[in-house]
Amino acid sequence: MLKAGALAKKKRREKQYLLQLTQQQLLQDRLVRDKLLEAAASKEREFVRLSGEVEAGRTFVKELDRILGIADEAQQGKTLKQYQEWDANVHGAIQGRIDKVLDKMSSKDINERRRGDLDKFLTTTNTKAAVFRDIIIESEYDPLEPNRRAVKAKVGHLRDPCSRVLDKRAEENGLLADEGAGGAGAMLRESFDVIQWEERKVHDTPHGFFAKMMGREAARNKMGGAKTTSKTYRSTIKMDDYNVDRGRDIVTKEFPKGKKTYAAGDEFAPPSSDAKSLIGMG
Repeated sequence: MLKAGALAKKKRREKQYLLQLTQQQLLQDRLVRDKLLEAAASKEREFVRLSGEVEAGRTFVKELDRILGIADEAQQGKTLKQYQEWDANVHGAIQGRIDKVLDKMSSKDINERRRGDLDKFLTTTNTKAAVFRDIIIESEYDPLEPNRRAVKAKVGHLRDPCSRVLDKRAEENGLLADEGAGGAGAMLRESFDVIQWEERKVHDTPHGFFAKMMGREAARNKMGGAKTTSKTYRSTIKMDDYNVDRGRDIVTKEFPKGKKTYAAGDEFAPPSSDAKSLIGMG
């Protein structure tokens, strides 16, 4: 009987062990499956994030291309406008003057003049052994004569858009020029010239002489000499922007108490020499 009971107990334990092992295997398989699903989901999320960044980069590139395109169009428009202004105000003005002179001349006269200049050149080169550009004998042949007869355009001040900044600067200098220089008068407050700030130069100016005089007086007073400072130069203003007087007394001097009015016969009014006075100090 004992052997049969031990055998049954052993089988029961083996069955329980197999059942427990099966459950553990199922649990392990489920954990592995969950891990794989989580890894796949994480990979999918990472793919979505990277795809979003790529799409955002494409959107940024498109917007940047649009902005750069607008900037290029604006620059091209500015360049075209500058060229049109130059063509009308500079080239057009010069070419117009030249056209007026050429309209008064016939093509026959121009061709005869050119042929005459060429004949002189050929005759000179054929009769002389050599012709030098830096040695000119005007009695024999002057190669610069055609240049002197060239058409020239005499124009005044041209509004060149390429030199607009320089022209504006010149106009501003003209506005700020002194009246003696032919300008419209100084448009700024007169001040000590910057060129005179150098120590050796400033000593020769009225400012320098005044500083020397004040320096001598200060040195004399410091050495115990007689205080002969004139009342004209005497001042009670403290010339120090870094060590400013502070305190209640200073503030009271700057901002004294205001005046307060009292009715006639008010018992709280301060005593006054004038019985009819209605104003007293608060």
